[in-house]
Amino acid sequence: MNYREKLKDLEAEYNRRTGQLNQLITSRQDMASHIDALKDTNLTYEATRLLLQKVGSTARETARQHLQDTVTDGLKYVFGPDFEFLIELRDVRGRTEADFYVASTYNGEVAKTKPEDARGGGVVDIIAIALRVALIQIHPHPVIRGPIILDEPGKHVSADYSMKLATF
Repeated sequence: MNYREKLKDLEAEYNRRTGQLNQLITSRQDMASHIDALKDTNLTYEATRLLLQKVGSTARETARQHLQDTVTDGLKYVFGPDFEFLIELRDVRGRTEADFYVASTYNGEVAKTKPEDARGGGVVDIIAIALRVALIQIHPHPVIRGPIILDEPGKHVSADYSMKLATF
């Protein structure tokens, strides 16, 4: 083999490797573009996730406030102005859980208790009815156009409050 053939072989090898290098450079640029696109997509997903969390949180708070206000109105209507229904939300292992309380004022002191412990079963009956009304208001589909028939809705309400319950 003479030098010219050797030189041609080396030149061919050089050209082959230069082509490989150019392919690797192009591939690297394509990968960098792909990585940038994935980063942009990831940012979009993260922004969407945060938005959905905020919307969920806002919806939860709106529903909590509506339920709390409606039940409080029912308690106040039947038992008087010293009653308030409270809903406390908390996160437990990534899920939102709710605790219900009745706050009532006696002689200037506020007592916060679970509904089942607040003044007997009558309070629980009023809360149950008011929650049903509140849920019907929140989710009006299908629209209820007639009366709501309840079986013994105030079975634990004392006679002193039964007429107010009936009116409510």
